[in-house]
Amino acid sequence: MNATDRITWAKTGKGTRIGTVFDMVSALRGGDGPTLMVWLMRQAHGVGFDFDPHTRGSVRAEINHGRWIARCACGGAEDVAPAEPVFYCLSCGNADNDGRVMTIEFPVDRAAIEEALLKRPEMETRNWLPGESVDDLIAENRKHGLDSTGDAD
Repeated sequence: MNATDRITWAKTGKGTRIGTVFDMVSALRGGDGPTLMVWLMRQAHGVGFDFDPHTRGSVRAEINHGRWIARCACGGAEDVAPAEPVFYCLSCGNADNDGRVMTIEFPVDRAAIEEALLKRPEMETRNWLPGESVDDLIAENRKHGLDSTGDAD
């Protein structure tokens, strides 16, 4: 997938998987780049934030419009990735956490959650919040006429 394809995928959500920060970072950088931690540090310094890579505290991941995100206490949110579960808010610089990176808690049934959401054809409906079960998502799919393949009944 080239950079244009990654940006299109990220904007349309028409991919065959749930998106992560790596889709956008890679798209913006034009390919494989440094680790997420290095990329975050560069972004933070670029906007004047101090960046402390020593983790403290955690946030919970959620899926919003077909991509994994984590929300900050300031109201901001960032795309995140299970492969590198670190959170740094580029809106406030993790101000409530003294600029320190936070770990991200992903659900243990992540694959099943993603599978249920990928049955939904529209990106805007691919949402999951901590506390929602896979059974909840499947029931919502059925309520909206989607069978187990994602096709309308």
